[in-house]
Amino acid sequence: MSAEDLEAQEDELLALASIYDADEFRKAESVQGGETRIYL
Repeated sequence: MSAEDLEAQEDELLALASIYDADEFRKAESVQGGETRIYL
């Protein structure tokens, strides 16, 4: 990934973290790429 892509991804993760509480959204620092889990 380019530096711009990494920065954009980090911005998106920060936005998600600000919307959802810690029980709903967790960011894994050790994993690159993405995984989305949705629980209803």
